[in-house]
Amino acid sequence: MSDTDTSEAKALELSPEAALLAQLVPQLLLIGQALTRHVEVLNHATSVFALAISKRVVEVGQDAPLRVIAEDVCLMTGISVREMRGRRRFAAITEARQIAMYLSVQLTDCSTTQIGNFYNRDHSTVIHARDKFQFYQESANRRFERVAVLQTELSQKMLLLFGGQE
Repeated sequence: MSDTDTSEAKALELSPEAALLAQLVPQLLLIGQALTRHVEVLNHATSVFALAISKRVVEVGQDAPLRVIAEDVCLMTGISVREMRGRRRFAAITEARQIAMYLSVQLTDCSTTQIGNFYNRDHSTVIHARDKFQFYQESANRRFERVAVLQTELSQKMLLLFGGQE
């Protein structure tokens, strides 16, 4: 061997550490690719989760004014929200539900369908409740007096809670 061949051979010889690293490089590349795929999956899962949470927040936000109205009507009538949203049609429950529906129409921008869905009823039931209490209001029926007081209190409360964005 000539001097140049020997020096080239020595230059190509790797230290034990370098040889070990050379063997590990392909494995490290595979691990890096796998980690990249896992990061992509985690990023996708995170964005899907964030979207689901944001939709849930919006759902809760949309029902919030209806819940406030229902709870205040419950305080006035002694009927629970669960009863108002339930299937029973006892007179006291029906009247409390109708008051809440009427106030929901008057104090929110929710459609009659949205209000009906909240109370597990059809939109036509909401329209009936609205018309009934408008008639009471126009005819100065004593039944409307309590509703009018509650409506005033609720409109102020809704303004404070939702800033006029019901």
